[in-house]
Amino acid sequence: MHLVGFSLWSPSAHMVGSWRHPESHGPGMDWASPELWQRIAQDCERGKMDGFFFAVGLAPYGVYQDSIAPTLRDGIQFPSPDAMLLLPMMAAATERLGLVSTLSTTYNHPYAAVRQFSTLDHLTKGRVGWNVVTSFQPREAEAHGMDPIPHAERYERAAEYMEICHEFWDSWDADAVVEDRENGVWADPDKVRDIDYSGTYYRAKGTGPMSPSPQGKPVIFQAGGSENGRDFCARWSDAALSFQMNVVQMKAFVDDMNARAEKFGRTADQLKSFFGVQPIIGLSEAEAREKQDYLNGLVPPDGSLALLSGHTAFDFSTLDLDAPAEEIPDMPGIRGIWGAVTSLADHGLDAMTIREGARAYGQSVLMPQLVGTPQQVADELISLWEESDGDGFLVTCPVRPGGYAEFSDLVVPILQKAKVYRHDYEGSTFREHLAQTTLS
Repeated sequence: MHLVGFSLWSPSAHMVGSWRHPESHGPGMDWASPELWQRIAQDCERGKMDGFFFAVGLAPYGVYQDSIAPTLRDGIQFPSPDAMLLLPMMAAATERLGLVSTLSTTYNHPYAAVRQFSTLDHLTKGRVGWNVVTSFQPREAEAHGMDPIPHAERYERAAEYMEICHEFWDSWDADAVVEDRENGVWADPDKVRDIDYSGTYYRAKGTGPMSPSPQGKPVIFQAGGSENGRDFCARWSDAALSFQMNVVQMKAFVDDMNARAEKFGRTADQLKSFFGVQPIIGLSEAEAREKQDYLNGLVPPDGSLALLSGHTAFDFSTLDLDAPAEEIPDMPGIRGIWGAVTSLADHGLDAMTIREGARAYGQSVLMPQLVGTPQQVADELISLWEESDGDGFLVTCPVRPGGYAEFSDLVVPILQKAKVYRHDYEGSTFREHLAQTTLS
């Protein structure tokens, strides 16, 4: 089993309103404090996690009620600073933990992306990853002086983008740098080439801006949900991430992505599948349920609707919120979200309204809440892992930083004892962590 810590660099992570919890951010720190994230990184490394992953947005959600007021009032995944600048500080406080940041293909040129990630891979000694997103939020486009790009075109552009990135990375042979002091040759010019790319959306000519980094390329994550998005992920990614509410949906996702990977000449081993989970741990099940009730009670109704509206690019304030969840129009944003919301009916909400669906979304963004004792949480993780045929989980904790220490100290030893999780890292790079299959 592979585990990756998961959050956003913002007041709340994947539970709207969790910033209000009295233990959030700890004494002497706020959500933006580098010390907070260094502590979280150390806690995740103590738990031998493969890495830590930042989801990143670029602008406040403003679809709901055509206003950013609910986003600001409830601290919904905004402000959202540049996590790329935080990764080196977390790397300095750790030795092995992989570190992933989101970067949009829509608002950054491929050359700049290659330069940033290659630099970070050198700085972290091979521990960097890239969550590739195509961006669709209207306010993100407006902030960059652009019109929103249609869904299908986003992935056409992104395919060209990745082609250029890989050409730049491959423009240096792995052994191009010789550092021959005696003959005064730092790099062999015959092993470095210019690229010359001209596509429908991008042009690029020149040499990769950095010498080969420890990993050569960052570990690439992607979370496409549509047909185009899943194909893009299967072609380019090292790891696919998805939010699925139950093991049946997880298994269907794994089977689908493995088939798509094969279509692009890849094997299942070349595309890991990760699912988001939100553990809520107590020393007893009753204590864990009490913690869950308290945390879920912090979720504000308008905040949930603002988040859901932002993620679907559809203003839910225009609907009768007490209507059945099935009575929903087609939405232009992230495909499949509302289908996942309505699947909550499988979990005892047979008469779910739109309001109830939105609230559930605000609690965990459709990641299953794993609630119970450390043993119960570990048992559920093992069951989901075995039955889904997935590779692992993105672990998001509502209370930061304490939730990650709690998970590493209480749940991880049980997974290790069950012989499904590593006792130590075998390699030093992020890519080596993902490839590890033994329990040393």
